[in-house]
This record gives sequence, C-alpha cells and structure tokens, in this order.
Amino acid sequence: MSAVCFFDEKNAEFNTASAIARAKGVSLTPIRRDPEHYGAAAELGIRVYGGMASFASNHFLGFRDQLLRSGLQNLLTGCYCDYFFKGLALNRKVNSFTRAESAGAFRHEYYRPLFPLESKAAKLAWERMEQQIDPSLRADQTPEALLQIEARRLFPISYEADSPQRLVPQRVLPWYVPVVDNDVLDVYLDTPPDVKFNAALFSEMVQIVCGPEISRIPDSNTGARVNASGPELLLHVYARALRNRFERKVTPRLATSGSWPNWEYYVHHSPVLRQLWTRNSTAAPDLLRSVAGFDPFARPIESYTGRDTELFVRLLTLKIWFETINSRQTSAAVESTVGDDVRSRKLVGDDVRSRF
Repeated sequence: MSAVCFFDEKNAEFNTASAIARAKGVSLTPIRRDPEHYGAAAELGIRVYGGMASFASNHFLGFRDQLLRSGLQNLLTGCYCDYFFKGLALNRKVNSFTRAESAGAFRHEYYRPLFPLESKAAKLAWERMEQQIDPSLRADQTPEALLQIEARRLFPISYEADSPQRLVPQRVLPWYVPVVDNDVLDVYLDTPPDVKFNAALFSEMVQIVCGPEISRIPDSNTGARVNASGPELLLHVYARALRNRFERKVTPRLATSGSWPNWEYYVHHSPVLRQLWTRNSTAAPDLLRSVAGFDPFARPIESYTGRDTELFVRLLTLKIWFETINSRQTSAAVESTVGDDVRSRKLVGDDVRSRF
C-alpha cells in the first residue's frame, strides 16, 4: 500500500497526511495541482459523469496520466465514512459558544448549500423534494426517523453531491473504489444518529483501531489531536475559524490551509473558467437562463461571492453540460427541448436539479 496527497501548496493538511504515512510506514507521493486543474478538466469530466454534479468535485481527472503511470491498481478512500458515520446528511444545530452539534429541525438544506430558484425546473425539483420526506417524518426526532431521513438522502449513493470523486476514477482509470459491504451497512444501520455528531464515533474508532500514535496527529478538520479534550478542541476550532477568515479576507489567494483551493479566488481569477462562462454556443445560454429563472450572465463573475460562489460553479457546470447536449443534437431537437414542457427533465437529471 502507498499513499498520494493532492495539494496546491504544502500546508497543514499536507503535514497531517505526511505524519500519518510516516507513522504507518507508508510511502507518500505528493501530487501538486496546476492552478487551472479544475477548469482544464471541467468539460471532459462533465461528459464523463453526465453533468450530474459540480466539476468542483472532479479531483482525479487532471491527474489521470500520472496516476496510470504510477501503477496503482485501486483506491482506498474514507470518503463515505463522512456520510455514514459523521452524519453529513442529517440536519444539525450548533451551539454558538461550544460549537457542539446536535440534531436540528428538519430543513431541505444540509451539508451543501441549497439555492431556491424561480423557474419551472426549480419548482418541479422542489415538489419532488417535498414528496420525498412526508411531514410526519420531518417532525419526528426519534433515532429511527432520523435514520430514515438520512437514508432517503443518501441512497442511491451514486447521486450524492461529490460523486465525481468516485465516478471519474471508476470510469477513466478504472479504479473500482470500495464503497460498502454488508458488514459496513450493518454497522451503519445499528448506529444511532446522535453519536455521529461532533465526529464522536469517528474519533473513537480512530483511537481504537489506529492507536495512540495516530491519535496524537492533528486532525486536518480541526487542527486538534483526535483524542483532544473538550477545551483543547474548542481552542483549535476557534483558531481555525480565525485563520480561515484571515485567509479569505486579508490574504486571499488560490492555496488554503485545507484540502481544497479557495474557490472564490479561483472563480474570480481563472481565465479558463471565464472563457467557459462567456463563450457563446447555440442555445445553451438561453437554456441556462430558463432553468435558473434569471439571467446569470447579467452579473459580473466577481459578484458571485460567499455562498454564491458555489451557485456560479453549479451554473457553469450546467452550461457546459447543455453545450455538450447541443453539440449532439440538431437545431430542431434543441428547439424542442427549450419548450415549456419538461425540457429540463430531459437535460438536467433529477439529482442536479434537486441541488438547486
């Protein structure tokens, strides 16, 4: 077994990965992202996974040749641990002082931002979301009800928001990324939702399975040791929040101290993304306006900030997908899909529309 670590600049996350590899006697191969890593792979990646999720999750395609040359035969990833055992698909509330998490009131938005849009496509998506979980289940805070809500959001897991992380390696390397087996599913079904909050179950698992040497290494999500005390963890959480705010507001640049680039900075400074956004290609811009319910091109790219940065990336994903569709259809077929019936249902896939 060997390890790889993707990075923009060597940072706290890279140091954590290196420390774990050293502790376990595993070789670590650092792989640096090009500044246009995501934009350069966007068009091909969107075709690979059918426009069903944002190109911001397409982490592997730009490294395909390098990974193939490495001789690696498969990828072991803990990504789905976050969904199954850290409760990403649960609604939660956070204590403003201690930052402790607990079960929160039902909302359609969880984990990733939700953008209600005023269009026929968005209203159809909202109707389907309303039908997915009935009102009696939403009001039920029992562990059984929370598990049902979580499961309805998770499965089929190939539709989850970050699916390109798994779908692209499977389709172009090919790596058949292990997801679940029956034993894992049995543990998932037997795990009460409340122990998933605050990464409590995950932290306990690391201490039991990996031992004290690994548990002493700073968790890249918090900066604290896995087995840190409550006050120590709180101190690191606040320090991390201040550092993230400093990085965004005072010294904005592409690289961050975490796993991924500063997407707001990248969106505002990338020539590749700007070219993809501004190029005209038959009916795609009009179709995007129709699905969005407003004219996204009327706003300068720089106006997409904060949460709206993710909205921009999703809209650009759809624009590229519509361009792909248009390139395969005659103009008559394009005109028919822009009609008032269920045009977006043919082009956008339930999962992508539900993300709005």
